[in-house]
Amino acid sequence: MVTRVPTTASYNLYMTRMRATQSRVNDASYQATTGQRYDSYDKYGLTTYRLLTLENEYSGVSKFLETNKITQTTLEAQEEAIDSIRTVMLDFRNELRDFSSEDLKAMTPDYSVDPPEMPTEEELANIQRIQNAAFEAMSQIAYFLNTKVDGVYIFGGGENNTPPVDFPYTTLEEFQAVFDGNFVTFPTSGSADLSSVKTGDDVTGGLEFAQNFFEMNANGTIRPTINGTATGDITFSAADNTMTAANMGSFSNLTAGSKITLTGTGANDGEKIIKSVSADGTTVTFEDATPVTDGTVQGAGLNGFNVSSSLDFRVETDPETGETVYSLNGAPGSFLDLQAGGEIEITGTANNNGTKVIREISPDGSRIIFEDPVVEESIDGTGIALDDVIFRQSTTEGTISALNPVGAVLETYTIQAGANNLTVDAGANTITAADADTFAKIKPGQTITLDDGAGNTQTLYVKNVSADGRTLEISSDTPVTGGNITAGTVTLQTHSDIHGFIADTMKGSELKTGNISFSAAKNQMSSTVIGAFSHLKPGGTIIVQGADGNNGAKYIESVSSDGRTVTFSDETPVNVDQTITNGTGVTIARTYPVSSMLNLSDVNPSYNGNYTILGVSDDGNTLTVKTENFPKYGDSAQFAATGIQSVTSESYYSGGSLSSTHRLNETTSIELNVTAESSGFEKLFRAMGNIAQGNLLDTRNPLDTLDEVDENRAYDRVMESLDLLDEALESRPNSKEPNGDITAIQYSVVSKLDTVKSTIDNQTSLQNSLTNYISDIKTVDKTEAVTMLLQEIQNLNISYAVISQVNQLSLLNYL
Repeated sequence: MVTRVPTTASYNLYMTRMRATQSRVNDASYQATTGQRYDSYDKYGLTTYRLLTLENEYSGVSKFLETNKITQTTLEAQEEAIDSIRTVMLDFRNELRDFSSEDLKAMTPDYSVDPPEMPTEEELANIQRIQNAAFEAMSQIAYFLNTKVDGVYIFGGGENNTPPVDFPYTTLEEFQAVFDGNFVTFPTSGSADLSSVKTGDDVTGGLEFAQNFFEMNANGTIRPTINGTATGDITFSAADNTMTAANMGSFSNLTAGSKITLTGTGANDGEKIIKSVSADGTTVTFEDATPVTDGTVQGAGLNGFNVSSSLDFRVETDPETGETVYSLNGAPGSFLDLQAGGEIEITGTANNNGTKVIREISPDGSRIIFEDPVVEESIDGTGIALDDVIFRQSTTEGTISALNPVGAVLETYTIQAGANNLTVDAGANTITAADADTFAKIKPGQTITLDDGAGNTQTLYVKNVSADGRTLEISSDTPVTGGNITAGTVTLQTHSDIHGFIADTMKGSELKTGNISFSAAKNQMSSTVIGAFSHLKPGGTIIVQGADGNNGAKYIESVSSDGRTVTFSDETPVNVDQTITNGTGVTIARTYPVSSMLNLSDVNPSYNGNYTILGVSDDGNTLTVKTENFPKYGDSAQFAATGIQSVTSESYYSGGSLSSTHRLNETTSIELNVTAESSGFEKLFRAMGNIAQGNLLDTRNPLDTLDEVDENRAYDRVMESLDLLDEALESRPNSKEPNGDITAIQYSVVSKLDTVKSTIDNQTSLQNSLTNYISDIKTVDKTEAVTMLLQEIQNLNISYAVISQVNQLSLLNYL
């Protein structure tokens, strides 16, 4: 019992101890209630730093673990989708192999016999079956590539909010309505299949349409005149109705059915129709309608003897059928470049101008039989010049040209000639100003227009600019014209590279390309800078400017793995060896790939629609497409820009092109680069689209089309597709194409998935350890906490009692 009167110091000591006991009671109460040691970090003392470090590490691991589990789900979904795609591909390949065992070449109709030999019902059913299988396989692959996980399309690259594969067809018939297999064919290269280019009429300035056509004149359709000095003595036999020359081979260039004119024979002068020519070329037998009389031509008489021919329009009656036959007859080979079944335009004759449909062309090319009537007429070059008789026939190709041949104006400059004269050197193809720095703002590789102020405007491509800014070196593809400019105001404008059907461009430079070299032997373009041409793809089309001798459209066959070398198709050869230092003045422009599908919209109802691109002009302003419906024989249709005209190439892929990098932890990352446009998937679409498109078998009658009937079409398409499927399953051993086949894609996904799973296991283990470490510091046993609480409460009660007693004591108690 406290009996002493407390001092202030002792009282404060009692209160301090009581408050400490109260604090311990509060802590024990918190621990007994929550199981946690303290309610704030400052109570942990020296352990606080370690606790915070452990909790920060736990937080980081937990965040990585959360995102890694999402990535695991994505990769597992990709793995499952790719496994399904592989199964679909293998099933279709097996079906196609079975189909390829049939005699595909023999299925093509034979119209040379009567009645024509057509494919059997069973063969047609098999074709329908394999095309349905191809279409269904494409549909299934599109479905798997549009897999969505947690609201994200997992094969979409950077664009993961929209389906990456645009396959809008629900039936084979819908697909073949677009890709008919004759005029609009499925793309034949990866670049064409994935091409997604759009050109507005702000660039083209409008469009012009024209049908390509073949043109020939009558020169060469008449046989050379045969004279007596070459034949030797000539003998005519009335009994045999023949003409015989002494020298062998004299009449070898004459053919049965031809009409010839004899002169210098006396009684036998005039037109004769040949029935046959002997094998040794010495004897000609005539038709009974043109008899001869006995006679000879020899000696001096041979000087006047001539056998001449003419280009003859004839109207005859077939003796077997009684049908009237309308024909055009010339020398052998005259009409081999024309196509039966097509229409030709004839001009320059006296009586037979106009268009006529060709029914048939003789095997030797000497005779055309028309569906339309003709008037009998002979053209031998004496009245009507042979050069003036023109035959034109449309091909199955047409051109789409941009009305604006140059890009938008970038800058405009004026030069006052007289004070600053311009010297034009046509030989060197240069323009030189009197004043320095006149052309200082012009850059190598730019297109300019130069108006001399007198109504003469030139479009020129600048290869280089002299150091003093006085001289422009112009490409030989755009030769300078006219003389020196010594008076007036000269207007010079620079233009954008984007014009016509150019999509984008790159300039040669020391940093981007280094030296650019061309090799004719290897048909290659190379750079000294690694990766300079990595943006170019096999199957693509580029336009080269500023490399005189090698300018123009080039079709890309391959690009080296280091991006330094481009090999071109044999169709677009490198013509001269050259090296251009630092690529100065060289422009490499990308345009629409050949074989890609072009879509025109909002141009004109007669021309809107889909076309297959067959070629690109050397300046990039004209596309050649497959068609037979454009204006013919030099006519054209033009449609000025309206602001809504659209020219596009359409790809099945509508996702992004960027890969993403996912961090698994502080030191490890993986690249997620498998998208629906990966080469392995693209090859599958191309292989299956090649089979599913219309007209797998070319059943057209040669007489009904200008195009050459492809007897091997089914065989070629099947073999090409099988090769593509094999390559899509497993690329060639030396291939360095990323994601180039399904096997590589599967391996990539599985290996990354294994890495993610392993990382998740490690992080889960670490997370558990950190949880235990943190728990050891932050938590207590509740039973122990309750015991401690009771003890501290007892201590607190004692403290209260002591304080209460102390408060009751005073000095008065001892007086």
